Amino acid sequence: EDEVNLFRQSFEKYDLDGNGKLAREELSPLLADINISMRTVEDQRRFLTLLEDARKEALHCGATVEEVGEPGSPGIAFWTFIHLMRLLQTQQDVAASQEQRCKHSFNEKELEELRVIFRTWCAVFLGDMKKYALDFADDIRVNSGDIDTMDDSELKLSFDTLELLFRQLGVPITPTHMKQLKGKMILDPQNGLPVHERAYLVDCNGFFRLLAFMLDSNFAGLRETSEEIAQAPAAVLGDFE
Repeated sequence: EDEVNLFRQSFEKYDLDGNGKLAREELSPLLADINISMRTVEDQRRFLTLLEDARKEALHCGATVEEVGEPGSPGIAFWTFIHLMRLLQTQQDVAASQEQRCKHSFNEKELEELRVIFRTWCAVFLGDMKKYALDFADDIRVNSGDIDTMDDSELKLSFDTLELLFRQLGVPITPTHMKQLKGKMILDPQNGLPVHERAYLVDCNGFFRLLAFMLDSNFAGLRETSEEIAQAPAAVLGDFE
């Protein structure tokens, strides 16, 4: 609630006519303050893509079409503004991490062990979906077939299950850490998932990239528990075998 109030105050600073929507002429001060250039066609395309992503996130979080506007509609409504700011808050850190050369590379043995871990925890995720009747929005696709017959590329792991995996490893992961990881995956140019799925699910390649990033940066102290990953799957699977 405090965060929303802060966003409201910021929004009202730019909403000069007080109609609850930032019109084209009200955007220039906002774009200048958040260092977004609109000089080139590519700059404009990039911003419009980010704006549409913010609209989708707002809709997924419960806002109505009336509150965020139709795709491609002019102006920025308040809830779209909130999600736009949240995306931008993580963009700088994510971009910086992506510019760094990935120092950690898994060997074939480690990749196979990580693949087994990923598939095993995907089975946990799918089992929980069936057991607790978990569900996502209609446009978020999760293959609920027989995991033994599915290729790695068909599998997805939820962030909630990923958090359980980290806790099984003994990684001191926090809700803030998980938000940062979601932000990284949302903006990851190598992420093969649709944008609207990225805040909820991770595919196999994304799982590998997240672990490499966490090991390189010792994110959430993962480096201290990396030997458990290397010695897995037994140490990581625990009671789930």
